[in-house]
Amino acid sequence: MVLRIINRLLVLFTLISFLMQPTFASEVSKSPRTISLEEAIETGVKNSYSLEILNEKIIQSEAMQRKALALLLPILNIQGTYTRNDKEVNMKFPDINSIKFLKTPPYFEFERYSNYVIQKENSFGAMANLSVPLINIPNYLTYNNSKESLELSKLNKESQKGELIYNIAVAYLNTISIKKSISVTKKSIELAKSHLQTVETKLKNGDANELTLIKAKLDLERAENDSIKLEKAYRIAIDSLKILLNTNEDIEIEENTEFKTDIENDIDKLQKTALQKRLDVKSLMKNSEIIDRDLNITKSKFLPTLNMNATYRYSDATNFIGEETQWFIIFSLNLNLYDGGIRYAEMRDKKSKLRENSLQMRQLADSITSQIEQNLLEFNTCQKDVESLKKQLELAKRSYELSYKSYEIGIISQSDLIDSESMVTTTEILLEKSKNDCRINYIKLLKAIGEITSFKGK
Repeated sequence: MVLRIINRLLVLFTLISFLMQPTFASEVSKSPRTISLEEAIETGVKNSYSLEILNEKIIQSEAMQRKALALLLPILNIQGTYTRNDKEVNMKFPDINSIKFLKTPPYFEFERYSNYVIQKENSFGAMANLSVPLINIPNYLTYNNSKESLELSKLNKESQKGELIYNIAVAYLNTISIKKSISVTKKSIELAKSHLQTVETKLKNGDANELTLIKAKLDLERAENDSIKLEKAYRIAIDSLKILLNTNEDIEIEENTEFKTDIENDIDKLQKTALQKRLDVKSLMKNSEIIDRDLNITKSKFLPTLNMNATYRYSDATNFIGEETQWFIIFSLNLNLYDGGIRYAEMRDKKSKLRENSLQMRQLADSITSQIEQNLLEFNTCQKDVESLKKQLELAKRSYELSYKSYEIGIISQSDLIDSESMVTTTEILLEKSKNDCRINYIKLLKAIGEITSFKGK
């Protein structure tokens, strides 16, 4: 009986463990996926709605280019007709060759008459028309301008891609900074707990008082509260990053993300690179070309246009000369003499836009110089801060070691020890922040000189 119960229990436990396996697998599958900065950039670019929208803009520009080309090509139309009339209409016409002259009025008559069908009851016909634009300067210039518009659409997409890469990289690095601050804060919590235990032991031995114990508890409470705030900030940073990546997947970042931050330290060379590579500069230059072509299109509207139309017709009802087919060619020369001043107004508008574009180019060139100078200064200053903070951290750690030993033998108070510990924690956080700031300033420099689109996160 006992063995039977044991066997049943074993079967039950086996069944329960089997049923729990999918749940465990499901929990494992729901664990956050750790992505690198490179993967984050690839995901963001792949999932971006903005880039998809701009890709559709490119397709629309390609369609506009094809439509502009169509205006320069011949147009061929073919038409077939069927006519059902209420009745057939016939008419007799005299045969001119059968004329006979008389001596009395009416002095002539026709001996033979031919019967002609003026209107068939059922009539079929066909017509082909060929229209060829021989000379049309505005349409030709419009086609050339459509090519530039297509290039501008592609530049806009690349510019948006660079902006997206920049935002993802900065958000990712800021998230790293918060995560490393959490790690430092956890160390502070462990130290605060250790101090609290030490104070409690000393209090039992009569070597500490209640005030010291309260301070130790407050320090632990503050450290834990800071950790909670940082954890909340980290989750917010992760959510913001997920929005940029356009994903609902639970993700984590790689805390130890490193990439080369080597860059030219010559402002003149960096400025030259920026003017050659920055997409907003290229966009303004391309826009200037488009406006200039628009101005030429408006000027060309003062010129005449020449078109040719060729038509071929067929009808099963013959004409008066007995022919079923007919063809003709028409050359038309069009010259717009007066349009109410629209062309002059368009020319003024285009010239104003050219001047505006030129001013924007100058403004951008000045801002590029300012951006490069500022970002390069911040980058160099940040690197110096990192080296300085590394030395400060070594000194702070050494100071804490000495303070801890002094505290154990009663030379210094707990307050002095806590100050020494806070110095280590603060320096570690500042060091990680400075390292992160250096990476962010490097990313800003890449954006300033127009090389952000080539940044892959490694």
